[in-house]
Amino acid sequence: MTDDEAAIEAARTGLAEWLDDLIPEVDDRTVTNAILEASTHGHITCVEVLTDEYEDRGITAYTSWETLQEAIEAAAANGHLEVLNHLLSTVCPGSDTLRKAELCGTTRGALGVAAEGGHLDVVKFMVEYAKVTDYPGHEMLGSECSALARAISGGHKVVVEYLLILEGCSWDFRAAFVAAVDAGDKALADRIYVQTPEKDELFIMLSCRGNLDALKYLSFLLGTGRVSSEAFEKGFETAVESAWDRVNMVQFLLDKKRASAKAINKAFVVVQDSDILKMLLEREHIWDESIRAVFEQATGNLSEYDSRRGQSGVRIIKLLHVKDCIPSNTIGKAFVVAAEKGQSDLVALLRRDGRISARMVGAAFAGSATRKKSDMVMSLYDTTISPDAILAAFSNAAAQERLRNVKKLVKLLSDHDLVPQEFKHKAFVIAARLQYDTPSQILCESGPDY
Repeated sequence: MTDDEAAIEAARTGLAEWLDDLIPEVDDRTVTNAILEASTHGHITCVEVLTDEYEDRGITAYTSWETLQEAIEAAAANGHLEVLNHLLSTVCPGSDTLRKAELCGTTRGALGVAAEGGHLDVVKFMVEYAKVTDYPGHEMLGSECSALARAISGGHKVVVEYLLILEGCSWDFRAAFVAAVDAGDKALADRIYVQTPEKDELFIMLSCRGNLDALKYLSFLLGTGRVSSEAFEKGFETAVESAWDRVNMVQFLLDKKRASAKAINKAFVVVQDSDILKMLLEREHIWDESIRAVFEQATGNLSEYDSRRGQSGVRIIKLLHVKDCIPSNTIGKAFVVAAEKGQSDLVALLRRDGRISARMVGAAFAGSATRKKSDMVMSLYDTTISPDAILAAFSNAAAQERLRNVKKLVKLLSDHDLVPQEFKHKAFVIAARLQYDTPSQILCESGPDY
């Protein structure tokens, strides 16, 4: 066993005399690691020996400072009050602003782990320490402190009661409320809710997080006036947009019949989930303008480069295209964009819609010509496609050097029964103006007309 290993073992087992003999032979890292080991096991004499050595050496390394912070929390977590008191009286951040902030966080953490472990004496000590310690700008007993929630989760009612009646402390009541509901203690949850300074924000936060059990408890409070209509509607809108368990959460809130038509339609417009949209359509009155707005957004989301957004747009368009309130020009735009983006299933579905005109099919035909594969453009072709649309498709394909499409389109342009001679001449002019020779060569090879 090396001297460093022996020092750690002495600190762990509380052999202060052996440790005192070993200290001169070990490095700074071992000194701080030994402080952590002794603090964890509550050996105050060893901690005193080691902290004296720490001060004598003037250790300033940041890694050593971090280890001291761990030692403070370890002592608190294990209920070693005497060790904790000694460490907090010894560890000093000096004028270092960063270390002051970190020590504040450590103090808050020590209070939290002590509360979770049910160490009431340590909790009381940490509260008093926090009250008298002045670190400007760093609130140790503020809304970021989870001590109350952790005491509730740990089932330590004496600690909970002590923290709950303390004056001048603004615990993280949101986390405490959730912990009380999770623990099945509705009386405690009610007390915490009454003390929560921002009740509306609590409801909204729970809606977003998807704490369904907590919201079920809040449903008992809805009739008391504690949750305002504004907070309920904001919570509903938040749940629709970002709740973890979105479907169940929205269904739960809809069952309460508290959301206004305005709030429901506002939520409908921002949601990107076809399952939620379907639920709202089936259960609520959705305004025509809301349906149109969502349909237009979905059309804008069609993309071959962002598969998640693109597939979401496809699902929404498939859901909403049957609605009579979608005008023909809006359906047509979705049809054209779907063709341009290669959404073949959606193209096939929308083409059967009676609102899709021959002009729209022609526009989709021309737009799809820019794609690498010719499958889409030829799947849209029939004898109703106008010569203008064929020429536009040729121009698009030639400009993008989609040579497979160019060859297919040249064949169509060469059909004397369907395309007048003038369009063939126009195609040659278009090809000649481009810097690519291949489209012109394909035209020349297609027949004597060129």
